[in-house]
Amino acid sequence: NTQYVEGTRIMNAQAFEKLVQNFKKMSEKKIFSYLHFVIKNDKSYGETDTMLSGLIRTNDVVGLDKDGKVNVLLSQATPNDLPRITPRFENRGVEFDLI
Repeated sequence: NTQYVEGTRIMNAQAFEKLVQNFKKMSEKKIFSYLHFVIKNDKSYGETDTMLSGLIRTNDVVGLDKDGKVNVLLSQATPNDLPRITPRFENRGVEFDLI
């Protein structure tokens, strides 16, 4: 599927940006909440995809921003969920910045 980086479950920047805009619209309309963060690492897309495996749910989305950085959209999540989310990611060596 051409909307993904080859060999990964990471969406390409064009497809991901459309999804980000949809998430923003739904959040603004109070349909649902989400957290958006960028992964901080210098690993390949394949390695990052592997690191994220098991950390994200099927309704979460991983994709590239326009600068080629890996971003994650955690659907149905709020800042109140960060105390549970952050350690889970850090325990797997995944650092992120909330957007």
